[in-house]
Amino acid sequence: MAKALDLDEQEQLESLKSFWNTYGNFITTALLVAALVMAGYSGWRWYQSRQGAQAQGVYGEMESALQRKDVAAAQRLFQKMGSDYAGQTWTAQAGLLLAQSAADAGQTAPAKDALQWVSDKGPEGAYRAVARLRLSALLAGDKQYDAALKLLEGWQDAGLKGLALDQRGDILALQGKKSDAAAAWKEAWQALPATGTYRNIVAAKLASVGENTPADASAAAAGSAS
Repeated sequence: MAKALDLDEQEQLESLKSFWNTYGNFITTALLVAALVMAGYSGWRWYQSRQGAQAQGVYGEMESALQRKDVAAAQRLFQKMGSDYAGQTWTAQAGLLLAQSAADAGQTAPAKDALQWVSDKGPEGAYRAVARLRLSALLAGDKQYDAALKLLEGWQDAGLKGLALDQRGDILALQGKKSDAAAAWKEAWQALPATGTYRNIVAAKLASVGENTPADASAAAAGSAS
């Protein structure tokens, strides 16, 4: 990559890190609440209830290990959950929590392993989608751009589509593909909620490459036509 893009590259990497530092715990907490709600209204048979209670117990042990900053112990406990309680939402939640804590500690290998497990074996929907987003960000941080982009292909989760497109734009910008990045950011801007504040972040990224948001472009075209 040309030297003139070095600063851009650093800024894009910081953007990926900043997103997860800001929203990672929120997303994880929201999913935990969802897991608790599911557990509270569960109509599983006795076996499933027992499995869930046991998985919750191991989750608590793993959480304690992470509070002690013992990532290795937490990883062993997560592996036990993956082996014994693969179908429990507590296990997917544990994977996301382990990944966040390991990444914060600079241990990307166990973070990637946990995210890969949730992406492949976690419950369909939000858990897998969040795991794919986070794993893509970690791969991009290691400059594995093609692998990072592959995780964002064929995106199915409508609720996180805007974030996935925004992250795709970030990764394309890291590759020096600014026009492709701008196209992804424009799609992201359209997919994000109009009432949210995250659109402003995407608009700033578009401005950094000399592009307008779709709304600004439409307004400019209407003005020139009148």
